[in-house]
Amino acid sequence: MNRNLSLWLILSAIWLNPLVAQDRYLELFQHISDKTRSWENTLFYHSPIFANSDIRVKWFSLSDRRLSYNQDSRRFGIDLGFDQRFGKLEHHILSGYDYVYDSSDLEINLRPYINKTGYYGYGLSYTPLDSLVINTQGRYYFRNEQDRFNKDASFHSDGFYYRLGGRASAQIRSLYASANTNLECKKLEWESHTSKAISSSIVNFSETYQFRTDYSFNQRDDELYVLSPDSIRSQYNYTDTLKRSSHGVNADLIIPVADWMEITLSEQYSQHKVRLANNYFKNNADFMNRSSINAVIYPGGSVRLDGIIRYDLAIKDFSYEVNSRHMENRYVGSFGSWEYAPGDSLRWGYEIDLQRITYPDQENEWDNDLLSQSYRVGIIKYLHKRIRFRNWLVINTKDDIYIDALLSSNNHRMRSVSLIPELGILLGDRLYLSNDYVIRADYTSYDFKAENRSGTLYRQLAGNYSMVFDTFPFIARSSDLVWMYLPYRSGEGKALRLEARFEYQQNEYGNKIEDYYLITNRNTRFTAAINLKHDIHNLYYIIHPKYTWGTWKEYNLLVGCAWQIDHDSIIELSLNPYGDNIKHLTWQISTVINLRF
Repeated sequence: MNRNLSLWLILSAIWLNPLVAQDRYLELFQHISDKTRSWENTLFYHSPIFANSDIRVKWFSLSDRRLSYNQDSRRFGIDLGFDQRFGKLEHHILSGYDYVYDSSDLEINLRPYINKTGYYGYGLSYTPLDSLVINTQGRYYFRNEQDRFNKDASFHSDGFYYRLGGRASAQIRSLYASANTNLECKKLEWESHTSKAISSSIVNFSETYQFRTDYSFNQRDDELYVLSPDSIRSQYNYTDTLKRSSHGVNADLIIPVADWMEITLSEQYSQHKVRLANNYFKNNADFMNRSSINAVIYPGGSVRLDGIIRYDLAIKDFSYEVNSRHMENRYVGSFGSWEYAPGDSLRWGYEIDLQRITYPDQENEWDNDLLSQSYRVGIIKYLHKRIRFRNWLVINTKDDIYIDALLSSNNHRMRSVSLIPELGILLGDRLYLSNDYVIRADYTSYDFKAENRSGTLYRQLAGNYSMVFDTFPFIARSSDLVWMYLPYRSGEGKALRLEARFEYQQNEYGNKIEDYYLITNRNTRFTAAINLKHDIHNLYYIIHPKYTWGTWKEYNLLVGCAWQIDHDSIIELSLNPYGDNIKHLTWQISTVINLRF
């Protein structure tokens, strides 16, 4: 672990403090591999000094090295705060320091980026009511930055930051409303931005309906500067103004029509705009609107019917070359289930989706229609409550059509049929055996015949065989409503889970020649894996070797352990070598320490 002297100084000062901290935690993360070296450390300490007064200390350190192209990034910072409360008024004294270093061999003729920034500030919060809070904060920054073109030159910049915000809420009978607002401004010599944010929410619950709506607005204005080289001292030059804005509205209305029927109406709208004063050709905007109606019906006899109707409209506007793209989605879905016996059910569904993409500014040259349909039917059957059989039949169709004649040669239709049977056997309360299969075939036909492209075939055969032994026991973790009602033993604070798995998959690709398909490509994959997890009270470890062979080969081993010191503190360590050559594996090592004391 990267040992930083400042960390140990802070730790020593805190542990010598005789006061009892209200909140303090230490988080250390380390990741090592053949390509990267990463460290991330955070220390937070919050302790009362005397009545109605607290002190806060937050220290953080980041380091990231990319060995493939020799990049080294480091950041260190500390934030100090003193809080004092006087009834409904609270004030804060703030101070901090931030150091940033970044260098890369990809940046030729540039010196490393070094930035040192400090600040001190003051904040004030006023809470006249439990439902009303007003807060403000101001900071003064002083910055020193290394000149990236000249060795002995640097830049100095002073500036300010302020923030004004508040939140309010109110409740009148079944109506609840809340609002938040925030205004920020930061002004330094080569960094300047202003941001505004407003959000509100209204919720109403009554016996006849439930209604909720949310609104949000955000805007940020930035001044852009570019570092220009000079023989003596480089300088930052103002280049442009960037304005980004967005707002959105979400609304849901739930109407329980009767005991056997419920309808939900939903509406979503969002808008994002990017505007530059000089580089206007990069200006763009996104608009999205979604309207939907959902209905849930219980006609009786353990039957449930769901219906969905949805319409989406998305517009992407580009200022450059006056190009825009409109995308519409019309969706209808219908689903149902019938539990004809306890645990046994029949399920079905149908979906149809029409996606239309148009380019009105390009005379509709790239217009495209994509029609997708899906049919599915499945059955779930239990034998003697311990044997579970599931089987799904899924049929998908897709028509991909280009309107313009120049692109219509790619018009095609795809038909897909899949059969997915699954068999699970529960032995006792701790042993589980499963067999899962996928049998799939896709047929693609083209509207316009071309040489060696009259049609294509893709088919897949896959199987997954596994055995799980779990002393927790397995029934308690199965999430199966039928099995969880069976009697089972308690794990008594210890759990051992051992899973052995074997997978097989074969994929074949072919082209249609006259009235048959010629297989042109085939790949196979076999996977054998063992997953061992053992919990001994607060100590956990995992061993997970996996080997894949066939068309390609891969070795993978995951070894990890964790110690849950208490409810909020944990130490984790993992080792993961992997690769396609046993003699030249890629190694990854990760360490995570979260301590709350």
